[in-house]
Amino acid sequence: MISLFWKGTVVILLAVILALCLTKESGLTKTILIMAVSTMVAMTAVSILTPVFSFLRQLQQITELDESIFSIMMKVTGIALVGQLAALICSDAGMTSLGKVLDLLTTAVIVWCALPMLEGLLDLIRKIMGEI
Repeated sequence: MISLFWKGTVVILLAVILALCLTKESGLTKTILIMAVSTMVAMTAVSILTPVFSFLRQLQQITELDESIFSIMMKVTGIALVGQLAALICSDAGMTSLGKVLDLLTTAVIVWCALPMLEGLLDLIRKIMGEI
């Protein structure tokens, strides 16, 4: 996995050098280059996280954690990674405001996805409070 990190780092640095060599008139080309490299590196990051997800799946099975909670955690992780990557691309393209609004949207969706977990937590608190 460390070799994937180094490969990704080299690809990013080469893309930065190439982007710096491009003239200001080729802004669209730079943006496309950044998007392509970012997507490739994001896919590498997901492959690096695959063993982590497998471990979490084993942990979920051992602890008998509700499948829906595990599913929510995976969705939230994916949404966070995609949202952060897209916001960074917006910023690199000079659209910082759109990137910040995308961060807000990402946060709202994450909170919405986590709502069933929060409701379960509230039920647990009510149950504990009822036993006291």
